[in-house]
Amino acid sequence: MAQNIDVSIIPQSYLPEIKVSENDNSLRVIRVSIIDENGEAYTIPSEVTATFAGTKPSGLGFTVPCTIDRSAVQFVMEDTVCNEAGRFPAEIRLINGEARIGTCNVLMSVEPNPHPDDTTDGDREPLV
Repeated sequence: MAQNIDVSIIPQSYLPEIKVSENDNSLRVIRVSIIDENGEAYTIPSEVTATFAGTKPSGLGFTVPCTIDRSAVQFVMEDTVCNEAGRFPAEIRLINGEARIGTCNVLMSVEPNPHPDDTTDGDREPLV
C-alpha cells in the first residue's frame, strides 16, 4: 500500500499528517512530494540524500533511509517508526554531504492496534 502526501520545503503554520496503524511495518510505502513556496514541485539536487527521522512519545528516536525521485522522497514504514501508538512530529531531512540543506516537517499519527499479536482469541479460561 502506498500513501502519498505533499509537504512544503518552506515551514508552514500546520504540519501535514502521515497516518498509519501500529505495527504496519513493511506494509506501507510513504511517498512525500516536496513542493516549494509557490506550490510547485521542488527539484531535489542529484547529490542530495534523504532520511526520515523523529522521536516517539516514549523518547526513543528513529531514522529511516529514503529514496529520491526528482521532487519526491519515498520510504518503507519500519517497525522502529510504527511500533508505538501516538502522535509526534517527524521530519524529512535533505542532506548534501555533511550539511543539512532542508527539512520538511510532518506529524506522524500512529493509531493503536486494537488486537495485538499477543492477544488470545476464544473463550476466557475460568478463574480458579
